[in-house]
Amino acid sequence: LPFSNLRIDLFAGKNELSLDHITALCAGGVLSGKVVVAPEMGTFWGTLRIGNTDIRQWVAETAFKEKKVSGTVDAEFREVRGSLSDPKTFEGEATLAMRDLYLWDMPLFYNMLSLKLFSFHTNPIFTTGLLRSRISGGKFIVEEVAFQGEDVDMRGNGKIGFDGSLDLVLNTRTKTVISGIPGVNILESAIDLVKDNIY
Repeated sequence: LPFSNLRIDLFAGKNELSLDHITALCAGGVLSGKVVVAPEMGTFWGTLRIGNTDIRQWVAETAFKEKKVSGTVDAEFREVRGSLSDPKTFEGEATLAMRDLYLWDMPLFYNMLSLKLFSFHTNPIFTTGLLRSRISGGKFIVEEVAFQGEDVDMRGNGKIGFDGSLDLVLNTRTKTVISGIPGVNILESAIDLVKDNIY
């Protein structure tokens, strides 16, 4: 993510370098946190929080950069530690909360619509989202991912690789009609999305 106006209180100890009170402008929002580096061991640990960021900045360097997406993301990377030279050693927790979303123009959601089971309005399919995960082995181990909208809810879990690969199992529940019959809510069976990427 792009950032600017970086400010850090730097403290040098005997065997570590402490980057305290980190603040920066980041992706239209604000980044804050603390990171401690042990140069001789080549390791680090820390917590970073990013608030009120533009989701378009999160997807700017991905396959979704040409898609119509908008919304605000708050993120926390908590007690992350590992080797500076090997992301596969990173361990910690990550949480993303998303609001004011427009996620209609995305292949995953088109695939859901192509099931032709749902009758949707013209509203964005999802408007809020939450992702809770552990960081381990070069992956986000997703313990919970949830998206909600006026017409449908989606929940699941799985894995997201640092390289963008996905291995998710998602359940969807409609709030509208099924096959033209009003007033029927359904729970779709789990949709296995085991792909190298969302395409």
